[in-house]
Amino acid sequence: MQIFRMTLGIIATAAGLILLAPVIILSLPFWLVAFGTRIGSRLLEPRCIAWNEVFAFDDQFGWKPKPNLKVHHLADDVFQLTTDSEGWRGRISLAQSRVVVLGDSFAFGYGIDDDDFFANCTPELQVKAIGSNGYNMVQELMWLEHLAPHLKDKLVVWFIYLGNDLHENLVPDMHGYRMPFLRSRDGNWEITNRHLRPEKWPFTFTLGGGRTDYYEQLARLCVPGARSSRAYRACEYLIQRAKQCCERADARLIVISIPERHQLNSAGVAFLQSLSGNSSLFDPDLPDSQLGAICRSLAIQFVALKGRLNASHYKTHDWHWNRKGHRAVAGILKEITAEHAGRARVRDTEQVPVLGSGLRIAISPGRMRADR
Repeated sequence: MQIFRMTLGIIATAAGLILLAPVIILSLPFWLVAFGTRIGSRLLEPRCIAWNEVFAFDDQFGWKPKPNLKVHHLADDVFQLTTDSEGWRGRISLAQSRVVVLGDSFAFGYGIDDDDFFANCTPELQVKAIGSNGYNMVQELMWLEHLAPHLKDKLVVWFIYLGNDLHENLVPDMHGYRMPFLRSRDGNWEITNRHLRPEKWPFTFTLGGGRTDYYEQLARLCVPGARSSRAYRACEYLIQRAKQCCERADARLIVISIPERHQLNSAGVAFLQSLSGNSSLFDPDLPDSQLGAICRSLAIQFVALKGRLNASHYKTHDWHWNRKGHRAVAGILKEITAEHAGRARVRDTEQVPVLGSGLRIAISPGRMRADR
């Protein structure tokens, strides 16, 4: 009986395989194509390197981009980036540049290919970007002062990202990566970097453990109060020190604020208001108003990109600029540069319009020549 059952089982199995044979034969080409596609894509697609392969620890600045890279990295999509012998992006050297852009990941061009990077879009401007992912304004000022001997007669454009730059000036790390920061001692501000080490902290002082925390940084800066006031006082100190550095270097400083994309539509503004802790005092324009007031008091030209960019200039799944955004910013830099072209020497004090508004402010460019 047992043998009979085994025989029936073998016959049934064989019959099933015979019936499945046409299906297997018909499906085989599709399986082979799918298998070949997977193997081919792994062979042909570029290798994407990790964060710690793009940036390296630095005992003065916390970290900086590695030099002589020509690699691919992954943001919302794969992008190619190239750095020079100093670790900065852009096809020209600092010595060759007429315009120097200082900033964080927006200045670094995170998420965008070399060909679409704003510093490469208008080669006639000779733009050099000095920036890195995660930088706060303290690190950016330190680089400005470090590079000051090479800035004579240059236009220095400082990108300030409203999303997190102002808050992170006051904290000692970026998600565990230790960074220079600003602290108050005996009523005076001072830059501190003695705590820098290559090892990450197991904890972090930086908000941003979740998306809500990240947006809360900006939302709280849109409400008048002790917290936002301290951030703006720190920002004023840094901008004033940058102006003094540029004047000593015979360079010209312009400050540009970069909006977080939620600031560019009513739904995003409502979302930020819900995180502000005081919706009745929430003012979505407060960061730009405060930065504008600081720059007016220091006689520095200020440009708010909030009136020049919209959501279409930003990536869908990342908060950085897309290709359209980089080209728009390149155009704005061209406008700014054109304002100063053709002048042999700018008067000590002159009325200059703030781009994107009807406001005219006083600027004091120091001794910088504007015809270069």
